[in-house]
Order: sequence, then structure tokens, then C-alpha cells
Amino acid sequence: MRRGWLGTIGGALAAATVLAVPMSAGAATAGASFKFSGGEKGSLKVPSCTINALGSQFDLHGKLSHRNASWVLTVDVSKPGTYKHFAVNGPIGSTSISLEQNGRIWEATSGTMTMGTTSGSLNVTMKPEDPGAGSRNVKVSGSWSGCNS
Repeated sequence: MRRGWLGTIGGALAAATVLAVPMSAGAATAGASFKFSGGEKGSLKVPSCTINALGSQFDLHGKLSHRNASWVLTVDVSKPGTYKHFAVNGPIGSTSISLEQNGRIWEATSGTMTMGTTSGSLNVTMKPEDPGAGSRNVKVSGSWSGCNS
């Protein structure tokens, strides 16, 4: 009986030692960062991200230009890869990038996007989908890494 108790203490000490080891630098850089220029200006970041089989959605919160609001950047792809052509109002599974803020929507029309299994980058020009979004294009560039899949 005594051996089992000492084994339990030894196992707990080993577990505590493993938990005390600092995380790698790569783990601390997970998340996404995007820079906006043109019709909207500023930078927004998110501390964590998730990528699934059809892309990713980034909920960006903070001040961009003069609007302190929530922004949603959605990237839809059919498979990982590099894309230079984007569908506007395409079917599910088509390659598209959209930006939405309180019902205002912009869609990517040109640029490049690379989507991997846990990371990616984009540098695209987006045009307003409707008059409510204004008449000015928005340029979005950024990257994400360490995302959950």
C-alpha cells in the first residue's frame, strides 16, 4: 500500500514539473492580425482562431477608422491553397472573402489569399456589396497562424 501512495506522489510531482515548463514561442503567437486601408483604416487583431474544412471566420473587435464596432472577416475556400480569383455571391464552397460590420458588407474582388491547415495570409481589395457599405474600396492585408483545425 505504501508503494502505491509514493507512486502517486511521484507521478503528481512529475506532472507538476511538466506543467511548470514554459510554452514555446510559437504557441504564444497564435491568432490573427489584419491591416485595413482605403475606405476603412486601422489594424485589428484576434488572440485565437479556428480553421475548418471550408475556411475561417475572424471576429474582429476594436476601433477601425472612426467606427468602434465589431467586424467579421469570413474566408471561404474549397480546400487549402493559394487563390487569386474570388466568387462574389458564389455558392457554398466557392472561394470568397467578405467583411461585414453592422450590415455593411464588402467582398474581395482582387488580390491573393493563401489558406493552410492552421495558418494563412491575405492581401486583397474589397468592394462594397451594397450602397450601405459606402462607395470606397477597402484593402485588407494580414495573416493568421497557430489556428485550431
